[in-house]
Formats: sequence, structure tokens, C-alpha cells
Amino acid sequence: MRTSRKDPIVPRLADVSPHRLRRLKGKGSQSCPRFGTSALDALATAIQDSPTNRIDGNNNLHLRLSLDALTAGRIELLEPSDSAEVVKGRIKLEVYPGDDPEQVALRLIFEAREKAERNGLPEPASEWLSEGGPER
Repeated sequence: MRTSRKDPIVPRLADVSPHRLRRLKGKGSQSCPRFGTSALDALATAIQDSPTNRIDGNNNLHLRLSLDALTAGRIELLEPSDSAEVVKGRIKLEVYPGDDPEQVALRLIFEAREKAERNGLPEPASEWLSEGGPER
């Protein structure tokens, strides 16, 4: 399998079988609850306050997480105007004709929040750092 030039770890979608692509999408949707309830609540509020700051014309939901917080084992959502060191993320929303991207994003966040609450996410960093990384 060939990889993208920008990131040698990420496979190019043209080289991924449809079965493998479904698994990649599943892993992406599984990662949202790991943000935890407080970060998901902050993201929902940010989308409701100003959806154009988070969702672009290609239906991508953009995230900016604090690098300092991540290295300390916390997840903190930042505003686009914040000048701190950041880790940028992007979630491609599955928006169909007639769907409102903001509502699709909020539904994704609501479902992720329910899973996070049900499973006690995010895990405390001390649990997985001592074991050599997050559970896969």
C-alpha cells in the first residue's frame, strides 16, 4: 500500500479497499468520545455560537487543541484566535443534500458525548502513560 507524501503513515484513500475504508471511518468516529464531555461541550458551544469558525465549505469540522495541555495529558479546545501552540485536527462531516452541516456536527458531538459519558472518557493520562500508550 502506498502512502501520502505529506504523511508516510497515512494511506492514500485510492489505495484502500472499501472494506478497509469502512474500518478507517469507524476508527475516526471512535476517537471523538475520547475528547471527553467537557471538550465536546465546549466544541458544541463553539459551533452554536459561530459555526463558520469551525465548519468550512467542504463540510470539514476544524479543531485546535492546546499542545501544552495534550503533553500534560489533558484535552483543551482552543479558539481560532488563540496564539498558543496548537495541534490542528479536522473531521470530515458526512453531509447529504438537504442536511445542515451545523446540525450534522452537533449530532456527531452529541453522540460522542453520550459515549464519553457512558464510558468515563477521557481516560486519565496516568493510566495509559504508565502502560506505554492508549489502548488500541
